Amino acid sequence: MDNKKEINRLLSELTEYQGIPATDIPDIALYMDQVTTFMDKKLKVFKRRDDDRILTKTMINNYTKARLSIPPVNKKYEKEHIMLLTLIYHMKQILSANDMKKLFGPVINKIDNAEDTSHSAENLYGIFTAMEKEQLELFDANVNEIITQLSSNSDLKDATKKEFMIMFILTLVIQAERRKNLAEKLIDVFFSEPQEQKDKKKDEDKGKEKPKQKNTKK
Repeated sequence: MDNKKEINRLLSELTEYQGIPATDIPDIALYMDQVTTFMDKKLKVFKRRDDDRILTKTMINNYTKARLSIPPVNKKYEKEHIMLLTLIYHMKQILSANDMKKLFGPVINKIDNAEDTSHSAENLYGIFTAMEKEQLELFDANVNEIITQLSSNSDLKDATKKEFMIMFILTLVIQAERRKNLAEKLIDVFFSEPQEQKDKKKDEDKGKEKPKQKNTKK
């Protein structure tokens, strides 16, 4: 099997994933165990090993504590919870928890303050799923472009299969790193709180601190 066929065979396993449409998410609220089972089933293509877990109870609880997601309602998770958890799963592969919090902050605040708690999450999720399908198709095409470029590289003319794969993997890593760096810079510019605001908030918090009571005992 040549390099292109072998890479595309592995790629085809990933292309089975077509996202999780909002219509696939249950309209009824789910308990924690049902949520982790649902996510394991829908995102199983991303597991490297069969015993890997997509999301665990601890992860979900931590995301809620960090305000990346919203608290369950009577220990149950509704549709907007699943949407947010799906977004978190994809983002956590690239972004830190702190960066995700900066991105999700406006969304969580809207959900907290809106009468219709599902509106903001549904809007964001709808845009994400539509974009996801398009970007995955573009990625598949890009993979074949990389293979063509490497195959025509004279320096790799006599490369063994493993040597070719090393160069292919390094190319993917370089592209992934550049995309990650750009995403982080965009977060820093557009979603980070300005230093002046941080200083102002710090001063306000200091002003709210209660003065320590003097010890009157002799």
